[in-house]
Amino acid sequence: MSTAAEIKAKIEKIKNNSHIADNFKKQLIAKEQRKLDALEKEEKSAPAPAPEKPKKGKRGPKKSTTSKSKTTATYKGKRLAELDENECAEMQKEVQARRKSQASAEKKSKSRPVIEKIAANVGTAARQAINNIPAEDLKANPKKEIGHMEKIEAATRTYLQQMKAILGDDWDKEAVEDELKDIHKLVTDLKKKYS
Repeated sequence: MSTAAEIKAKIEKIKNNSHIADNFKKQLIAKEQRKLDALEKEEKSAPAPAPEKPKKGKRGPKKSTTSKSKTTATYKGKRLAELDENECAEMQKEVQARRKSQASAEKKSKSRPVIEKIAANVGTAARQAINNIPAEDLKANPKKEIGHMEKIEAATRTYLQQMKAILGDDWDKEAVEDELKDIHKLVTDLKKKYS
């Protein structure tokens, strides 16, 4: 911000300038005068700065009053040290299954080809449709329900084959066949079970 002396000098410069119209001069002078009045008022109302206190020394961050407790891993409500061999084996199987699912989830990243993403989504939808057929209906009328499953499998196969015309070079036969194998296996297993 400008000092009072600078503003006063600017006002004098405006007064002495003969190239500025009188009306405009008055406006500029009034504007600068308001700035000067505000600055003087601010200087009068501003409190005097407090004297600095001498620093005694550096203070570190405040220490927490709560003590940190160590967390221990548990499985089914027991600490790991208390588990017997069977529970340890169960826990290891669960950990391996989690790691396997994480590894398969990494495969479903954005860098996958489009056909793999489409085939995975269509395959999942077909499997869900097949799995949602109630067991009572399968037992009551297996031919009809197995016919529905075969129609779902055929529709899935047809849809994925027609994607070849849309995707062209991006179409991957292996990705499509992998998904179709899973669906075919599910249908054949259910045929064997209920026929």
